Amino acid sequence: MKSEKELQQALTLHNHDFEWFSAKGKLKYKNVNESGRATINIRMKKDSIIWMNITKLSLEIARVKMTPDSMYIVYRWERFYEKGRLEEFTRAYNTNYNFSELQDLFFGNVATTNNVNFVERDSTKYHLSASKNGVNYDYHINPYNLLLEKFYAKDNSRREVIGKYGDYKDHGDGNLFSYLREYTFKEDDEVTYLAIDYSDIEIDVPKKIKFSIPSHYDEL
Repeated sequence: MKSEKELQQALTLHNHDFEWFSAKGKLKYKNVNESGRATINIRMKKDSIIWMNITKLSLEIARVKMTPDSMYIVYRWERFYEKGRLEEFTRAYNTNYNFSELQDLFFGNVATTNNVNFVERDSTKYHLSASKNGVNYDYHINPYNLLLEKFYAKDNSRREVIGKYGDYKDHGDGNLFSYLREYTFKEDDEVTYLAIDYSDIEIDVPKKIKFSIPSHYDEL
């Protein structure tokens, strides 16, 4: 039986600091209006920008830029674009994530606190709970390797996020990094599902980020 201090340390070790992050992966998404699969390329500079390129059959279908207060999407096939405040877009997908939380989501970090409480252990998991900034968290940690496998987050507005982590690999620095993530965002009866299966990952390697809106594209 592990102590609460050891389990707190396991959660702490799950998170990694970064200045730059880039990755390529397979994307699956589904909500009440649409579903599909695509390839996603992500580049992030901490506290500054999230850039995404989304392709199907090697053809770019969308390019996205997020900053701490804004978001831009260019739709290549339709030849139009949209822009607005970041919070408007995140609310449309049943979340209230801010920019920092979105960067953590794509990177794989989770919200942690120094006041994690042990709930129970069974044959499949350690169950921990915590609260932070009005959000209640439940964490499921593998009892054999102490890797985070799942978390639940719920606020007082009945919004809920379920995250699953898998396919942990040594990134080359001795730290294990989750290459497979699944997220489910719920609010009342509305559900959005997002899964990313990363392949190529680079951490703290600066990248060029290019984003422009063609002058002949119409605003949505």
